[in-house]
Amino acid sequence: MRLSPNIFLGTMLVLLSACSNTRFLADDQVLYTGRSNIEVIPVEGAEVPPAVQSQIKAITDHKVNNGVYGRRMLPPIGLWVYNYWKPDPQKKLSSWLFKTLSSPPVLISNVNPDLRTHVIENELFDLGYFRSSAWANVDTSNRNPKKARVHYFVEIEPAFSYGKILSDTLNEPVDSLIRLSSFMEKIRTGDQFNLEKLTNSRNELSREIQNKGYFYFNPD
Repeated sequence: MRLSPNIFLGTMLVLLSACSNTRFLADDQVLYTGRSNIEVIPVEGAEVPPAVQSQIKAITDHKVNNGVYGRRMLPPIGLWVYNYWKPDPQKKLSSWLFKTLSSPPVLISNVNPDLRTHVIENELFDLGYFRSSAWANVDTSNRNPKKARVHYFVEIEPAFSYGKILSDTLNEPVDSLIRLSSFMEKIRTGDQFNLEKLTNSRNELSREIQNKGYFYFNPD
């Protein structure tokens, strides 16, 4: 009796799904099955531009086994091959197929949610959201405690803006150069704090002053 391609494929998928891909994990290892959600919580009417939300999403992105758009699809064939197929090192084709098809398990420890939330807080601080905070919950599967997804929370306070801007130097000629530069046009009262913009403007000012003969002028 010959099996149709559809029946054969269906049978293979059932067999693959029945094989546990967590049985080979160590006691302290948990398989990462994706990001469940990102909750961005504006505090006191804080505005969160789409660019900031995209930045948060990018920081929390991490590949999953057999993933499509950040979500794990079944069956994870690459992980199954990695766990159950023992290639013959003497056979080039077998080794090549294993290397091509296999995928080692992506673990929660690889994702490191705590580090990612710390990066989010630093990025928000650099954009002027000084008092914002981020944290993550690891949601373990009810069916299999060796599998888990990650739920991120980001609480964003209103951004800080420049109140009053003063130049403070000990050298009158340099002070005159600062007043004549475009620095004060780029960093203005009322603008939202932005570390990257401030750093770039300060470096441009430093180069301008060095070009006037103050070769050892320090941007700091």
